[in-house]
Amino acid sequence: MDAITKIMPKSRQSLLFSATISSSVRDFTMAGIKDYKMLQIDKDTRLSDDLKVNFFMARSLEKSACLLFLMQEILEKASNAIDQTIIFAATRYHVEFLYELTQAAGFKSTYIFGAMD
Repeated sequence: MDAITKIMPKSRQSLLFSATISSSVRDFTMAGIKDYKMLQIDKDTRLSDDLKVNFFMARSLEKSACLLFLMQEILEKASNAIDQTIIFAATRYHVEFLYELTQAAGFKSTYIFGAMD
């Protein structure tokens, strides 16, 4: 990690997103990052009152259709025009599948995964 960070520009910006992260991976990652800010949500963190959380139950075969419906009918038509959305997935396979699905549906998208599987 030290060798990589030494050759990177000093003015770089580093971002790390993770739905779950072990303390050993977090410590390794943070070793080469100076002046970082960590945002973490856990049981002791209060969520914003402006955050809207919904729960949907869907059969396995209907999950892709439900996601596309939400993206097309809810997000695109929202009065506050959401510019970006983050979708977390369980595995690299799921991430790549969701990328292909959203691309085929006409959404501009990209993906990133930790290659830990």
